[in-house]
Amino acid sequence: MKTFWADALKDAKEAQEYDKMTEDKKKEFDAEQEKLVEARNKYIKDFKAAAKLTDDNCKLDCQSKFEKELYKWEKDRYDLCKANKSQIECREAEKIKLKEETARAAGDKNYYVDMTADDITEFKKTWDEESKKEASSLAAAWIKNNVPKDGEVGSACNEETIPAQCTSPTHCCGTATPKQGAFVKEKKTLCAIRNRAVYEDQLGEEFTFLCQEMAKTIAATAATAGALVYSLM
Repeated sequence: MKTFWADALKDAKEAQEYDKMTEDKKKEFDAEQEKLVEARNKYIKDFKAAAKLTDDNCKLDCQSKFEKELYKWEKDRYDLCKANKSQIECREAEKIKLKEETARAAGDKNYYVDMTADDITEFKKTWDEESKKEASSLAAAWIKNNVPKDGEVGSACNEETIPAQCTSPTHCCGTATPKQGAFVKEKKTLCAIRNRAVYEDQLGEEFTFLCQEMAKTIAATAATAGALVYSLM
């Protein structure tokens, strides 16, 4: 684990060009890293408490198993967040992990202390489905609590005007249709960039986007073409 965290720190320094920073900026960076270490120590403590692991019941084999699972989770989260830090599995990674550790201690057998290899395989199958439900629930709650402000991409259309309009002149009111894999499945009517066919929400989920004015133009063009074909028959 220490090697992993050291590598993560090295990557952060390279990404932010630590060597080129002023002394004041370096101090700011170092202070932020200290906060991250404090937060990490806290969530590891919380994970152990949720899994009901103590010095009395969790000896060397148990500790080794816990650290192995923690390393896998840390690495998976690092890769996930590096690819897309907006997705809910990154934003709420610790909440999902805490839920998992709680589940690992909820049954008759503790995941780290009592479970056999077969027990662990069965638990992982069950948790795989539960984690998807948990992520979906957290995603819906996050979207609900982080509504884009007026003028921002994803904000609500002004339905009082005809046609519905947006505050920003570069936006248009249109329909966002979720692509495969999105947590929030329903279509949305919202403001997004006028000349882009893809809208990305606050969690990085992609939607195809079509302005209402463009949809009307397409419909009118199709109707005209249909009428022309009919008249030539």
